[in-house]
This record gives sequence, C-alpha cells and structure tokens, in this order.
Amino acid sequence: CDIMRQALQKLTGQDASSLPSSGEVVSMQTQHGAGATSLPSNTLHGDVTSKEDITKFENDKALADAVYQWRGILCTYFSHHIEAADDVILHGHDFISKLRPASLFVMWDACLKAVSCFAAATLTGKTKYKNMARLLRSKVKKWVQMGNINIRHMHELIEAEWHTFKGNKSAATSAYKSAILLSARDGYQYGAALCSERFGEFHLLITQDADEANYRFGQAAKYWQEWGALAKAEALIKKYPNAEEIIAKKNTERVKLSCAMRLVPTSLR
Repeated sequence: CDIMRQALQKLTGQDASSLPSSGEVVSMQTQHGAGATSLPSNTLHGDVTSKEDITKFENDKALADAVYQWRGILCTYFSHHIEAADDVILHGHDFISKLRPASLFVMWDACLKAVSCFAAATLTGKTKYKNMARLLRSKVKKWVQMGNINIRHMHELIEAEWHTFKGNKSAATSAYKSAILLSARDGYQYGAALCSERFGEFHLLITQDADEANYRFGQAAKYWQEWGALAKAEALIKKYPNAEEIIAKKNTERVKLSCAMRLVPTSLR
C-alpha cells in the first residue's frame, strides 16, 4: 500500500496524506478501465505505463507480480490472447505463486492464462501454447476437485476452450453454455461477459453461425455494460459490428489464399 501511495504521489505531485486509500485506488483503477467519466479530481491521466516501465518493474519484486497480473487480465479481456500466452510461457505458470504464495490472484491468473493459451493454440496450432494450456487446465481442474466453488465458471470456460481446440463442437457448445449459466448464477457478471464473448468468437471462427455469433456478442456487450466496463463493451461492439460480414470476408480471403497456393509449385510449398 505504501509503495502504491508513493507512486501516486510521484505521478500526481500531491501530498501523500491527500491521496486515496489503497481500496479507493483499486476502485479508481477499475472505474478508469471501465471508461467511467465522473472520477475524483486526483484521477491520473495519460498512459498507465509503458513497455520501458514494465521492464523496469519486472525487476522489482514489490511490483513485478502486479504488473504481470494486470497486464494479463487486460490481454485476456481485450482478446490479446497470443500476447498473454507468450507472457506466461516467458515467466512460467507459477510466476505469481513464487512471488506471492498466498495471493488470491494465483487462481484468477491461472484461469485467465489458460483461456488465452487455448485461444492462442486454436488460432496458431502451435504446440507451445497447447502444452501450457494443458498444464494450466490441469491446475484449475485440481482446484475445483478440491472444492473451490469460486472458479467453477472459469473451469467450464476452460473446458469449452479445450473442446474447441480438440474440434469437439458439441462438447464445446455445452461447456460454453454451462460457463455462462454458472457465471450469472454465482454473480460473476464479468465472467458471463467473457464467456459470452468467447462463445461468440467460437461461432464466428469455428461454426460460422452468424446469427448465434451476433447474439452472443450482444449478450457479452450487455454483461460488460451492466458490470460497468463501458469502454470494453464499446470496443467489443466496434470489433464485431456484423458477424455475417466478417465471416463472408474471412471466407473470401481463404478462397484467395487457396487459389494463390495452387499457383505455387509443390516443391516450394
């Protein structure tokens, strides 16, 4: 908490006694990330951090896990899955637990990183992402079997991503629906939003069902908005305005690529 307040003092030029408590700081961070406009006068402006800052913070044991954790959260929530997957491969699956053994973020981070690793594996087919995803899936599954009810919804989402990677569309569909239901039932609105968005991307990329994709993206945007993440909801709507057009464009590009490949001699492919 002292480190956080000192950092705020340096950035804002305010006396430490006038700065918000650590709880208020977290609340401000969440609201700022959600696109809130009516924030206290001591809200920070500009880029939160730079790559140079991240490199510097990674060598500071007091800040390294926080930078890694929040960078990972944003990467998964904003669908930068390959970046999140590369991060966990670079630092190791137990990076946070080594620095903060009793941190409640250990499980949260593992769940989100598992989603991103499976997404990256599905997108690229690379073994390194698949292996890390399977390791993280095993960890989460073990925690649920031991009685952790707080990550049931994330466990179902990870299972959906696993089935998607394996090409089992029926099992994936069932798991996505279960993940959304558990998230909503247990009060995890951000979870329902993430699960709905991933389900939408499943229909967009795998089943190519435009109507279902549009519906799931609409539900995801609704959940993000109701949770207060207005900026995220807006970004999602802009990213996927019409699934039918996106699918048609991807299919056209696929046909063009296929035609181009036929012109390349077999020996050079």
